Amino acid sequence: MDGETWVSLLGMYVNAINSGTVPNIESAWTQICRNKAQAALSAVVDQFEKEVVELGSPVSQTEYEKSLQDAERTAVKDLKKELTADEQIAHEFVARLKQYLAKRIKELSAQNHHFCQEFA
Repeated sequence: MDGETWVSLLGMYVNAINSGTVPNIESAWTQICRNKAQAALSAVVDQFEKEVVELGSPVSQTEYEKSLQDAERTAVKDLKKELTADEQIAHEFVARLKQYLAKRIKELSAQNHHFCQEFA
């Protein structure tokens, strides 16, 4: 556990005590895991978008889709590497990433296809 996590956990305990409730270790830990998962998801999505920009467009559709699939695999692998504390939360956030990537890859493929037709 790093310093940022300790501070976050301590803050949750202080808030619980100040509001007159008993701190719940399990719910505080779950919230920390969710916060870290959200930060990891955001970082992975940002990295995916940077990689997409580097691909450029228009590119042959086959080459573009292969590159997008490679970027997708990398994003999922990177997120799984970051999510080690809670299996249920990891599964939820990986599913959220896959849902985002499926939609985004479909959009990007359509956009590249349109550009290819425009410049052909």
